[in-house]
Amino acid sequence: EQVGQSGRRIAVSIEMADLRNAGQPTDEKQRRTEARLQSFAVRSEVYEQCRLEAPDGTLLCYCAERKARWYLAHGLASLRSEDPLTARLNFAPRVRAAEIEVPAERANVCVVCGNRRHLSRHHVIPREYMKHLPARYKSHNVHDCLLVCSLCRQVVDRLYYSRRVELARSLGVLGGCHHVSDGLHGEQVVRAALQKCAGDDVGQQCVQGSAGANDASSLEAVQNFMSNWRRYFADELRPLYLPDGWSVDYRHQYDERPQHQNAKQEYKHSTTDDISM
Repeated sequence: EQVGQSGRRIAVSIEMADLRNAGQPTDEKQRRTEARLQSFAVRSEVYEQCRLEAPDGTLLCYCAERKARWYLAHGLASLRSEDPLTARLNFAPRVRAAEIEVPAERANVCVVCGNRRHLSRHHVIPREYMKHLPARYKSHNVHDCLLVCSLCRQVVDRLYYSRRVELARSLGVLGGCHHVSDGLHGEQVVRAALQKCAGDDVGQQCVQGSAGANDASSLEAVQNFMSNWRRYFADELRPLYLPDGWSVDYRHQYDERPQHQNAKQEYKHSTTDDISM
């Protein structure tokens, strides 16, 4: 099976690590390698696959055990199962179950090579760009956060840095600098990229989060910007273990209603409505 460019890069990284460790005792070499890989990794499983359900039993989302236990401890949900841990809400959620886009169940594996150890989160659209996009693209968007192992992470980071430099230079943002700075160039790159796609006003409105950021041309410009990063990730890394439903052209569903109510307030409103009826 063809591994692609990513496989060759990873193989080179492993070979170079072996050369650096040559001459060291085997146990010491393994200890150093293990420590280096673990330094990039999360300490526990990212996807714990606990289920949160609406009162009618409709699946709302998968969540961490800590979140499910919080609902149970505060009397906001009832326990339906321990394996897998399933909590059913005692109140009607603000968003109806039929309107919710439920992410597919995800495995704790590297999306590139399938490794189950030394995993860390990778943001397909770099965070220094994502934070300058309109709020509708940042609200509960788990589509573009994937898991990679430490070896693949080294490859991804090098590729992404080169891509960021290339993008900043092509948009005239880098100037005389030879390196990109997250704080200095992130907002400038997003604004310039959206302006190039849909005009000066669109780039400014999207970055500032003004009302004009929600018109058709603005939304399409942002969608193209995000799709280009997904396409770059898919083309360069050739991931073999992407979660079901992941797509280059994915469009995030966004709830326009205000986000100020917390779960306890929702529970009180829901029970009040039930009594009044």
